Amino acid sequence: MKRHCPGRAAQFLYALLPLLLVALSCFPLAKITANSTVTLVSSGPRSKPFVNVETAHRLELTYTGDARAVAALQAEGKPVSMASADFDADGAPDLVAGYKTANGGVVTVTRGNPDAFAPTDTSLYEKAMHGQVPPAFLSTSAVYAVPGSPDFLATGDFDRDGYKDLLVGTSGGALYLLKGDGHGNLGAPTIVPLPAEVTALDAAPDGHLAVGMDGYGGPQLAVLAPGTHGFTMMGTYIVPSTPKSVVWGTLGGGADIAVGSGSNVVIVYGALSAKPQTETVSLSTNVQALTLGMFVWNRDLRTQIAVLGEDGAIHILHHGTLDTRPVTAAEVPGRRAASRAKPGLVPQDPMAIGSWAEVKQIPASAGAASGAARPILAASSLAANGLLVLDSAQSQLKILDASGKSASPLDAVAFDSAPVAAFATAQKIDARHSLVVLTANAAAPMVIDQTQGADPTFNVTTTADEDNLGACSTTSTVKNATEAEGILSLREAVCEANNNGNATSTINLPAGTYDLAISTFGGYNSAYSSGELQVGIQNGNNVTISGDGAGSTIIQQTNGKERIIEADEELAGSMPLVIQNLSLQLGNCTDSGLDCLGNGGGAILAGGATGDTLTLTNVAFNHNSTNSAAGTLGGAVEYTGSSLSISGSTFSNNTASGTGGAQGGGRPGREHG
Repeated sequence: MKRHCPGRAAQFLYALLPLLLVALSCFPLAKITANSTVTLVSSGPRSKPFVNVETAHRLELTYTGDARAVAALQAEGKPVSMASADFDADGAPDLVAGYKTANGGVVTVTRGNPDAFAPTDTSLYEKAMHGQVPPAFLSTSAVYAVPGSPDFLATGDFDRDGYKDLLVGTSGGALYLLKGDGHGNLGAPTIVPLPAEVTALDAAPDGHLAVGMDGYGGPQLAVLAPGTHGFTMMGTYIVPSTPKSVVWGTLGGGADIAVGSGSNVVIVYGALSAKPQTETVSLSTNVQALTLGMFVWNRDLRTQIAVLGEDGAIHILHHGTLDTRPVTAAEVPGRRAASRAKPGLVPQDPMAIGSWAEVKQIPASAGAASGAARPILAASSLAANGLLVLDSAQSQLKILDASGKSASPLDAVAFDSAPVAAFATAQKIDARHSLVVLTANAAAPMVIDQTQGADPTFNVTTTADEDNLGACSTTSTVKNATEAEGILSLREAVCEANNNGNATSTINLPAGTYDLAISTFGGYNSAYSSGELQVGIQNGNNVTISGDGAGSTIIQQTNGKERIIEADEELAGSMPLVIQNLSLQLGNCTDSGLDCLGNGGGAILAGGATGDTLTLTNVAFNHNSTNSAAGTLGGAVEYTGSSLSISGSTFSNNTASGTGGAQGGGRPGREHG
């Protein structure tokens, strides 16, 4: 593969982008219409379905904007794409939908509802504990005309003004930029100069673009850098055939790109570096779509590639030798130290890791309806190791657990017309997601809520720090118990949530001060004992800790040498953590604490593995510190990764011996308010 137009070296703050999609599998399912109740059908018995289909509904929207664009949408708009970004910086993700019209296309922006994601009214958290959650989206949708069919959508800060923008690409056509003003409004589309026609598109978190193209000069990949005066071409790469799918990720070289091209996956390692390298992986089938994630757990925490092929199967590709041995206690400090390494520190030669090989194949019958949108396959936040897939030919959407651990690995929903785009929202204040689905026969998207009844909920009843239930033993199987007197401590709740494995657990804390006073393991397979709360031990642990208010629910450390919370202690990956509506104070991570050697984070240490996320909403960090001879970071929070979201939170009197009194770590996330 030949490279043209080499660009400058650049720093890259990276996180996996979850949204690309595809067709899969066919099972006999009950049909639904725009106004009917959705029926969920699994491929086998399941005690915990992924979604609560009884709450499915189409958004009832009032459209605003240019009268001709609104009329075109309502009269002839054909749904083709969706994306999401927080255009007005209020902590709630907004919804973008694209529609093809006779004279080009339109895009709509529907505001997310802050009350569902990051409310200023803290009483909403208590209501959410009882199932009363505000809708994810507001009822007004702004309409914007674009010159071509909006087949590809990408969001990011592309003009470096601090506000989210929108890119719109037409399959076999041009690419346009609509600049955001930070208040939820988009400007007029302006063309982004390209040497050929667009066939695939993805944007990195820092705004760099990977554009699949075809036309004069043949099939190729272009890498563009964003800037205040427009995009700059960093390089182009010739690929074997028309790129159908492109995605940014960390595949061995840092800021890397995977390209689906014919029967090949082309990988560009270090795409933003001065000396990128390329590798081509040949498959036995043509690539319809691809996405990245950790679908088969491996102790090296390597990101894997999921490929949907023309043969009707999903192929999981792994880089180098697949090592699934469990982590030992002796290895934990070294793994955590490695996760804190400088973000730019990557293998000198990603080729030295070894070759890419298929480690798992998930058979399915793939089919695309005539004239349907391009195939789509996405890593799903609804389940660890999960995939979100669309089957346009059968008008079905499926949520697949690729880990092989579930007795029934698939949930499916059928629609009255082909689904053309879908994604899962960020977690709402009830710790659950919603699926948003755009179908061919309706302009308004459908929202399907994640199930609420089957996942464990723990209502803490005492402020005492205890484990009388034995939930925190490293061999514990206690998953949902309270003492005979109805007593459940915060530490017991955390350990029981860990013991539940691949589940979305919610821990509700009433008003009170929760002193951490004892030292325990963190539950099943925990590596060591400590005084902190070890939140997340098993791959797939998804935990939300929700208080009664930042001024009334307080968790504080009392031993003077340890932090309050360590998330994903063993770096097993795929462990989202949400903390909301409470205070964390008096964490003091020092050299004398076993888990503080070389690590920072006076209150929280988190991140470091694929699929780990940290969401902090209405959290007050007070008088936390980290003090180490090594100069550790993050008096309040140390986070490695880029999936960090902070909304409505405050930091007071937090100190670090290194840098970052409030927040330190390799790759910062985003903050609101």
